[in-house]
Amino acid sequence: MPYLLSSAQIQERLDRSPFNHWLQLRVVSLDDEGIKLTLTSRPELVGNVATGAMHGGILASLVDVAGSMSIIARTGKRLVTVDLRTDFHRPALDAELFVTGAVVKLGKQLATSDVRILDTQQRLVASGRIVAMHMELVGSSAATAAGIGRAD
Repeated sequence: MPYLLSSAQIQERLDRSPFNHWLQLRVVSLDDEGIKLTLTSRPELVGNVATGAMHGGILASLVDVAGSMSIIARTGKRLVTVDLRTDFHRPALDAELFVTGAVVKLGKQLATSDVRILDTQQRLVASGRIVAMHMELVGSSAATAAGIGRAD
C-alpha cells in the first residue's frame, strides 16, 4: 500500500501535538522500510543522571509515535493506541537515536506497527509494537465492545 501522506505532512502532524513538538522528533524519510524519525538527546530526556541514559518512558513514547505515524502515513486517518509493548535492549546513551516504524497489518478496525530504535552505531536500543484503532471507530459499537470510548 502506498503512502498517502508525504514526509512534510507527517512532520506537520507530529508538530501539532504539544508532546511530540516538545520531543523535537524529525522525519527523515518514508520508504519501503517504513517511516524513519530521529531524536536528538538533551538533558531533560535523561532518566538516569549517573549514566546519562535516556528515560525509558521517552523510548516507549518513541515506539508509540513512530508506530502511529507509520500507520497514519499509509491511511491518512487519525487513530488511538489500544496496545503498546516496548522491550529495552540497552541503555540509550548516544546523542542521537534513529527510529523506524513499519506497518505489519492494516485491518478494518485495527492496525499493527513494529518499531526499532537504534543508536548511532546501529545497535538496537529498544523495540516494540503498537496496535491502534482507526479513530472513526471510537464511539462506535466496535470501540465500545473493545472497551474504548463510549457509544452516543
